[in-house]
Formats: sequence, structure tokens, C-alpha cells
Amino acid sequence: MKRSFTWIELDLVRISKKLSRRNPATLEPMDKGLKMVKILNVLLNTGQRCYEMNETEKVDMEKLPKFLPICHKEAEKLYIIFTCSGAASVGEIGHEVGVLLTNAGQSARLCCTTAVAAGSKMHIDIGHRAKKVIVINGCPMKCVTKVMKKAGIKIDYDFTITDFGIAKKPTLDISQEDVLNIALQIAEKVGMKLNVKL
Repeated sequence: MKRSFTWIELDLVRISKKLSRRNPATLEPMDKGLKMVKILNVLLNTGQRCYEMNETEKVDMEKLPKFLPICHKEAEKLYIIFTCSGAASVGEIGHEVGVLLTNAGQSARLCCTTAVAAGSKMHIDIGHRAKKVIVINGCPMKCVTKVMKKAGIKIDYDFTITDFGIAKKPTLDISQEDVLNIALQIAEKVGMKLNVKL
């Protein structure tokens, strides 16, 4: 049977009672002092269940996914980042810089450039409502900048990877050192502190 997965956040580390198909909200919390845990919620075609964890099982918090701010709900509080994802080295670097700024920055969130280009009203609205808009192009073609201008989105910070001394090459093999160095420079220019180990 094909399964799709989502995550739900629950105030418990152990579950002593399985969820019934008809009532997926019946959970027994235990050990109130324990940390919040995200329990894998399995959606079946025939209904909804949650896996039972046995009494002594612990959850490794480091292995749980990091949840990002919901950009269409929190745009006014966020630096929204639109990046290139072109099929060359600088496009890949641009995208990875956006990912790093999102994961290690403060109040920054990568948003979908192609959705704006496709005319998605929700994504265009995110750009209009953003606290600040950061654009990261790969090369001098500046496709991301053009997409934003066409959508009428005001750009607060406009960067291009080749301006950082990186040559455009027909490869997707990139240097993580380049990604980090450029992310640090962009963070400094926009006044964003990155939580990274150097």
C-alpha cells in the first residue's frame, strides 16, 4: 500500500495507546517534563494511524526535520529569499546560499522563484508583503531579478554570484567553501547573523 508521510508535533515522548482510525486525536501524554517530540504520522489510504512507541523508547531530536516559518503566513516578519536554480555552477551555488541563509540565518526564508514566474498569486503576495526581499542571481543574465520586476516585487538586496569572483561553469559540482563564504558576505551586507561553525 502506498504511504505518504507528514509530521505532527506532540507534547510527549512515549505513546501508550494507539490511535484508532476513527479518532486519530486520542493520545495519552506521559512524562510532562520531557522535551517536545515530533512523532511520525502515517497516512494510509484507508484511514489515519500513529505508530505506537514502546515504554522505554526515546526519540533522537537531532534526526527530526527542522520546520521553517510558513512564509505566506509570516511574510511581514521575514527576509524572503529568491534564488537562481540554473543548471550551472553559479545557479547551484546561488540556491545553496539561499538554503544556508534560511537554515542558519535569523528570520530568513527561501521562497519559490519559479512559482512567482508562473504567476502564483500566493507567492507574488509573499514577495509584496515580505519584510525585505533578497534576490540571489547566478550569472549576469539576472533571471531572478527579471522575474521579480515582472511581478512588481520590490527588491531590497540584489546579488549575483559571479560578482563574488566565481566563474560560471557547466557543472553542478560546487565548493561548499564558496557557498559558505558568499553566504557570510551576503549576511553581513543585509545585517543578518548566521549561526554557523567556522
